[in-house]
Amino acid sequence: MKDGLKNAARFLGEGKNRIYLAILAAALGVLVITSAAGEKATAGSPAARAAPDDGGRYAEEIENRLTALLTRIEGVGDAEVMVTTLGGGELVYAAEERSDSSRSSSERPEAQSVTVQRSESLQRSLTLLGGSGSGQEPVLVKVISPQISGVTVVCDGGGSAQVQLRVTQAVSALLSVPASRICVLPMSGGR
Repeated sequence: MKDGLKNAARFLGEGKNRIYLAILAAALGVLVITSAAGEKATAGSPAARAAPDDGGRYAEEIENRLTALLTRIEGVGDAEVMVTTLGGGELVYAAEERSDSSRSSSERPEAQSVTVQRSESLQRSLTLLGGSGSGQEPVLVKVISPQISGVTVVCDGGGSAQVQLRVTQAVSALLSVPASRICVLPMSGGR
Protein backbone atom coordinates (compact mmCIF):
# COMPACT_ATOMS: atom_id res chain seq x y z
CA MET A 1 0.00 0.00 0.00
CA LYS A 2 2.82 2.40 0.92
CA ASP A 3 4.66 1.55 -2.30
CA GLY A 4 1.54 2.38 -4.33
CA LEU A 5 1.21 5.76 -2.64
CA LYS A 6 4.91 6.50 -3.17
CA ASN A 7 4.64 5.58 -6.85
CA ALA A 8 1.53 7.74 -7.27
CA ALA A 9 3.24 10.70 -5.58
CA ARG A 10 6.32 10.24 -7.75
CA PHE A 11 4.12 9.95 -10.88
CA LEU A 12 2.23 13.15 -10.08
CA GLY A 13 5.43 14.98 -9.24
CA GLU A 14 6.82 14.72 -12.77
CA GLY A 15 5.78 17.52 -15.18
CA LYS A 16 5.23 15.27 -18.20
CA ASN A 17 2.96 12.96 -16.22
CA ARG A 18 0.86 15.89 -15.02
CA ILE A 19 0.08 16.73 -18.64
CA TYR A 20 -0.99 13.14 -19.31
CA LEU A 21 -3.13 13.21 -16.20
CA ALA A 22 -4.76 16.50 -17.24
CA ILE A 23 -5.55 15.10 -20.69
CA LEU A 24 -6.99 11.94 -19.16
CA ALA A 25 -9.12 13.99 -16.72
CA ALA A 26 -10.41 16.18 -19.58
CA ALA A 27 -11.29 13.11 -21.66
CA LEU A 28 -13.16 11.57 -18.73
CA GLY A 29 -15.00 14.86 -18.18
CA VAL A 30 -16.14 14.96 -21.80
CA LEU A 31 -17.25 11.33 -21.54
CA VAL A 32 -19.29 12.05 -18.39
CA ILE A 33 -20.90 15.15 -19.91
CA THR A 34 -21.91 13.37 -23.13
CA SER A 35 -23.27 10.43 -21.16
CA ALA A 36 -25.35 12.77 -18.98
CA ALA A 37 -26.71 14.59 -22.06
CA GLY A 38 -27.77 11.27 -23.56
CA GLU A 39 -29.57 10.29 -20.36
CA LYS A 40 -31.58 13.52 -20.30
CA ALA A 41 -32.73 13.02 -23.87
CA THR A 42 -34.07 9.56 -23.10
CA ALA A 43 -35.45 10.05 -19.59
CA GLY A 44 -38.48 7.99 -18.69
CA SER A 45 -38.49 5.26 -21.28
CA PRO A 46 -35.70 4.50 -23.70
CA ALA A 47 -37.99 4.11 -26.69
CA ALA A 48 -40.53 6.76 -25.74
CA ARG A 49 -41.43 9.57 -28.08
CA ALA A 50 -43.73 12.49 -27.46
CA ALA A 51 -47.21 12.01 -28.82
CA PRO A 52 -48.10 14.43 -31.59
CA ASP A 53 -51.01 15.66 -29.47
CA ASP A 54 -50.22 18.34 -26.92
CA GLY A 55 -53.10 17.28 -24.67
CA GLY A 56 -55.61 19.68 -26.25
CA ARG A 57 -57.62 17.07 -28.16
CA TYR A 58 -57.55 14.72 -25.19
CA ALA A 59 -58.80 17.46 -22.84
CA GLU A 60 -61.52 18.45 -25.32
CA GLU A 61 -62.76 14.87 -25.58
CA ILE A 62 -62.86 14.54 -21.77
CA GLU A 63 -64.68 17.89 -21.50
CA ASN A 64 -67.38 16.78 -23.96
CA ARG A 65 -67.90 13.44 -22.25
CA LEU A 66 -67.98 15.02 -18.78
CA THR A 67 -70.46 17.70 -19.88
CA ALA A 68 -72.81 15.06 -21.29
CA LEU A 69 -72.64 13.02 -18.08
CA LEU A 70 -72.79 15.87 -15.56
CA THR A 71 -75.90 17.44 -17.11
CA ARG A 72 -77.69 14.19 -16.32
CA ILE A 73 -77.01 14.52 -12.57
CA GLU A 74 -79.98 15.85 -10.61
CA GLY A 75 -79.76 19.59 -9.95
CA VAL A 76 -76.85 20.32 -12.30
CA GLY A 77 -78.78 21.72 -15.27
CA ASP A 78 -76.70 23.17 -18.10
CA ALA A 79 -72.97 22.80 -17.62
CA GLU A 80 -69.65 23.78 -19.14
CA VAL A 81 -66.48 21.87 -18.29
CA MET A 82 -62.82 22.84 -18.65
CA VAL A 83 -60.02 20.30 -18.19
CA THR A 84 -56.35 21.25 -17.91
CA THR A 85 -53.51 18.81 -18.55
CA LEU A 86 -49.82 18.70 -17.78
CA GLY A 87 -47.90 18.37 -21.04
CA GLY A 88 -48.89 16.05 -23.83
CA GLY A 89 -49.35 12.34 -24.14
CA GLU A 90 -46.63 9.84 -24.87
CA LEU A 91 -46.38 6.95 -27.30
CA VAL A 92 -44.10 4.11 -26.20
CA TYR A 93 -42.67 1.89 -28.93
CA ALA A 94 -41.04 -1.52 -28.64
CA ALA A 95 -37.27 -1.20 -28.80
CA GLU A 96 -34.19 -3.32 -28.58
CA GLU A 97 -31.11 -2.15 -26.67
CA ARG A 98 -27.59 -3.42 -27.02
CA SER A 99 -24.78 -2.32 -24.76
CA ASP A 100 -21.09 -2.95 -25.35
CA SER A 101 -18.30 -1.91 -23.06
CA SER A 102 -14.61 -2.53 -23.14
CA ARG A 103 -11.69 -1.70 -20.93
CA SER A 104 -8.03 -1.84 -21.73
CA SER A 105 -4.95 -0.93 -19.81
CA SER A 106 -1.31 -0.69 -20.66
CA GLU A 107 1.61 -0.39 -18.33
CA ARG A 108 4.92 1.28 -19.10
CA PRO A 109 7.42 0.23 -16.44
CA GLU A 110 10.13 2.63 -17.63
CA ALA A 111 7.81 5.62 -17.11
CA GLN A 112 6.10 4.07 -14.08
CA SER A 113 2.67 4.85 -15.48
CA VAL A 114 -0.52 3.01 -16.24
CA THR A 115 -2.92 4.05 -18.99
CA VAL A 116 -6.52 2.92 -18.66
CA GLN A 117 -9.06 3.36 -21.43
CA ARG A 118 -12.74 2.54 -21.15
CA SER A 119 -15.37 2.80 -23.83
CA GLU A 120 -19.06 2.15 -23.71
CA SER A 121 -21.51 1.94 -26.53
CA LEU A 122 -25.29 1.89 -26.24
CA GLN A 123 -27.31 1.18 -29.32
CA ARG A 124 -31.10 1.47 -29.49
CA SER A 125 -33.29 0.42 -32.35
CA LEU A 126 -37.06 0.41 -32.76
CA THR A 127 -38.83 -2.85 -33.47
CA LEU A 128 -40.65 -2.49 -36.78
CA LEU A 129 -43.92 -4.13 -37.77
CA GLY A 130 -43.26 -6.52 -40.66
CA GLY A 131 -44.34 -5.39 -44.05
CA SER A 132 -43.08 -4.97 -47.55
CA GLY A 133 -41.42 -1.87 -48.89
CA SER A 134 -41.35 1.36 -46.94
CA GLY A 135 -44.68 0.63 -45.21
CA GLN A 136 -42.98 -0.57 -42.04
CA GLU A 137 -44.10 1.08 -38.82
CA PRO A 138 -42.74 0.83 -35.28
CA VAL A 139 -44.59 -1.48 -32.87
CA LEU A 140 -46.64 0.62 -30.45
CA VAL A 141 -46.50 -0.85 -26.95
CA LYS A 142 -48.72 1.62 -25.11
CA VAL A 143 -50.22 5.09 -25.19
CA ILE A 144 -49.84 7.21 -22.08
CA SER A 145 -52.55 9.88 -21.84
CA PRO A 146 -51.68 13.37 -20.58
CA GLN A 147 -52.00 13.83 -16.82
CA ILE A 148 -55.07 15.83 -15.82
CA SER A 149 -54.09 18.64 -13.48
CA GLY A 150 -57.47 20.23 -12.79
CA VAL A 151 -61.16 20.41 -13.70
CA THR A 152 -63.55 23.37 -13.51
CA VAL A 153 -67.29 22.87 -13.87
CA VAL A 154 -69.65 25.81 -14.30
CA CYS A 155 -73.28 24.75 -14.03
CA ASP A 156 -76.78 26.08 -13.28
CA GLY A 157 -76.92 24.26 -9.93
CA GLY A 158 -73.32 25.13 -8.96
CA GLY A 159 -74.51 27.37 -6.11
CA SER A 160 -75.91 24.39 -4.20
CA ALA A 161 -73.53 22.62 -1.82
CA GLN A 162 -75.25 19.31 -2.56
CA VAL A 163 -74.76 19.71 -6.34
CA GLN A 164 -71.13 20.77 -5.80
CA LEU A 165 -70.52 17.61 -3.76
CA ARG A 166 -72.17 15.34 -6.36
CA VAL A 167 -70.26 16.90 -9.24
CA THR A 168 -66.94 16.79 -7.35
CA GLN A 169 -67.45 13.13 -6.43
CA ALA A 170 -68.39 12.21 -10.01
CA VAL A 171 -65.40 14.01 -11.57
CA SER A 172 -63.00 12.65 -8.95
CA ALA A 173 -64.21 9.08 -9.46
CA LEU A 174 -64.10 9.29 -13.26
CA LEU A 175 -60.73 10.98 -13.70
CA SER A 176 -58.87 10.02 -10.50
CA VAL A 177 -58.37 13.72 -9.75
CA PRO A 178 -58.33 14.75 -6.08
CA ALA A 179 -61.23 16.93 -4.91
CA SER A 180 -58.77 19.76 -4.23
CA ARG A 181 -58.20 20.04 -7.99
CA ILE A 182 -61.90 20.24 -8.89
CA CYS A 183 -63.80 23.52 -8.83
CA VAL A 184 -67.62 23.68 -9.19
CA LEU A 185 -69.09 27.15 -9.70
CA PRO A 186 -72.58 28.52 -10.37
CA MET A 187 -73.35 29.65 -13.91
CA SER A 188 -74.20 33.34 -14.11
CA GLY A 189 -77.99 33.68 -13.85
CA GLY A 190 -78.18 30.16 -12.35
CA ARG A 191 -79.95 29.00 -9.20
